[in-house]
Amino acid sequence: MIQRDGGGLPGRPGLGRPLIILAYILLFWVILPGVILLASNRLDGMLGLAFDPPGPLLAVAWPALALCAALLVISIVQYRTQAGDLPISAFPSKRMARQGVYRLWRHPIYLFYALVLLLLALLLGSGALLLIVFPLFSAGVVVYAAVEERALMKRLGSCARGYRRRTGVIIPRLQMRMRVPLFFLSRALFRVRVVHRDRIPREGPMFVIAAHRSYLDPLFVMAAIPQFVSFVATARLFRRRLLSWLAIRLGCIRRDRSRVDARCAREIIREIHECGTVGLFPEGERSWTGAMGQLKPEAVRLLLRFPDVPVLPLRIDGSYSVWPRWRRRPVPGRVTVTVMQPLKPRRGESPEVLAERLRDLILPDETAEGTDSPVPCSGLQQVLYRCPLCMTPGSLEESEGALECSKCGAAVSLDGSLTLHLESPGAAGTITIPEAYDRVRARATDLEMGAFAPDDSNFPSLTEPGERAILISRGMAVSCRGHGDIMQAFGESRVLLTSLRLVLPEVSIDSVPLADIISVTTEGSSILNVCYGSSRRLLQLRLTGESLVLWQDLLVLATEAASGRAPDRS
Repeated sequence: MIQRDGGGLPGRPGLGRPLIILAYILLFWVILPGVILLASNRLDGMLGLAFDPPGPLLAVAWPALALCAALLVISIVQYRTQAGDLPISAFPSKRMARQGVYRLWRHPIYLFYALVLLLLALLLGSGALLLIVFPLFSAGVVVYAAVEERALMKRLGSCARGYRRRTGVIIPRLQMRMRVPLFFLSRALFRVRVVHRDRIPREGPMFVIAAHRSYLDPLFVMAAIPQFVSFVATARLFRRRLLSWLAIRLGCIRRDRSRVDARCAREIIREIHECGTVGLFPEGERSWTGAMGQLKPEAVRLLLRFPDVPVLPLRIDGSYSVWPRWRRRPVPGRVTVTVMQPLKPRRGESPEVLAERLRDLILPDETAEGTDSPVPCSGLQQVLYRCPLCMTPGSLEESEGALECSKCGAAVSLDGSLTLHLESPGAAGTITIPEAYDRVRARATDLEMGAFAPDDSNFPSLTEPGERAILISRGMAVSCRGHGDIMQAFGESRVLLTSLRLVLPEVSIDSVPLADIISVTTEGSSILNVCYGSSRRLLQLRLTGESLVLWQDLLVLATEAASGRAPDRS
């Protein structure tokens, strides 16, 4: 709700303030409604606009009138509680009402006052009130509210501007509208439970951080945080028109991971200056295994840049179990969001110390929650790209919801907490997905031994003297971006990873020297992004039927071996 400003008499001791309050009550709640109804009745008689409301309309209008009247009273009470004064322009408040109904509407008192009049017009059968008086009254309210907003922004500055940008007048912003169906969805499918909700600051600005292990993490953050949250999201969401439209209206802040994104930094700074809530997943990428990665230095430095802005850590338990990155769709389960105590960076605290402190707070306990029954292993080959027992690459095949090694006959299955059960002739045991991935993960010795080297007679002629083949794709769709944001499609090409370069024989890019590679990141479950060169060109490879994790691991290892430095992978 927008606070009133100016125009009234200042509060005076004695009877001054009660008399002003009484005058406002009489004017806006007695005289104004009376004038509106009398004028409408007179116009109905003069113009013959009266009508008999049909029964179905009455059946709907009476409950709607009761609801709007109740919301009108709630709006006044919440304004008094939050702003510290009555909604009277003679007593302008120095605080903003931004909780409760004020999260959804900027002017709920005006809105529900007008809706009550509209419903009365239908119930009374007053065509003049419906067609003439109500539109004129609404136009006057819009003008009056606009004047109040300008006065509020002069008085409260950037916080009022941010509130205006994030809050609707008649229709709430898309993110707030989505919270109702998402609330029931999260309770029904994932039984989301929020612990220590009382720790959430009622006023902004603030940063909200959490581990990122599932597509659903923003949903679980919104289940815990009542404020409008501006999530920092990958630029991929903004490349398609429909997704870009949706992301913008949800309040997402675009971030291009392939380069220093000054526009993203400006948006975050504006959100903080305007008392907003910024949602960060400081690892950068969603975890493939459920294990937390290192917090990105630029995310930690951003928090240090605003030492007076509180950081609210959330620990989300169970999100990886209900929808790990390698699975196509979620499954029902249990998720708990624990709100930790808000904190601020300590004076002189280094990024490394702050990162470790935050990591300990948001580190999930995956054994705490999970799904209700064993889950299928379909897609787990993205992470387990070779058998964890015999270490044969590409030997795990789906078999009745589990994985079976075609080489040694080992069987791999998952329980509800995503613990791996390994069974082989004469042996059985359990292991976590991070432990299994660490066992099968490609290492420098695998490159030297040629553990993943292709057996393909078509490619040796493409390699230079002394160059070793490391991996060949079965097929990739290739696109590339130069200095701007436009991605140009180059068609499909097989790709050879050698000890010196990426070779793309069927497109005009030809090859990319490994020494020029800056970062190797993944998007979704099938896109590999390779940023290279001094101009930070972006090569995007869409893999079909390949392990994205295997390609990322081998490309990072090969780049480190060729250049002596490890490219960024998150």
